[in-house]
Amino acid sequence: MKFQAFWQQLIKDTSSEKKFLTLSQKKPFTATYHDGNIVIKPSKIPVFERPINQKEFLRIWTKASKLSLGERFVRKNYKDDTFHGSYITALMKSIVNDGNISL
Repeated sequence: MKFQAFWQQLIKDTSSEKKFLTLSQKKPFTATYHDGNIVIKPSKIPVFERPINQKEFLRIWTKASKLSLGERFVRKNYKDDTFHGSYITALMKSIVNDGNISL
């Protein structure tokens, strides 16, 4: 899947609030598309919204495209690239699952 197809599907999937789980710790969060960003709301209290823009998703997508399938959705592989890796990888996997990632 190419990034633009992923991004369009993500926008569609999050056009209204949708629930997800992080991949490793299974922590619930919601994601909603708003004003060009995917807005993440972790379930813990207090809830702080975390808007993530398309550029940040693209940066992680680009790196993921170079990793093996076994390493693609491992949070620690993105620790130097983003603070939101747990959410981004969960959203990516929800759409591409084990499919191909390309630019």
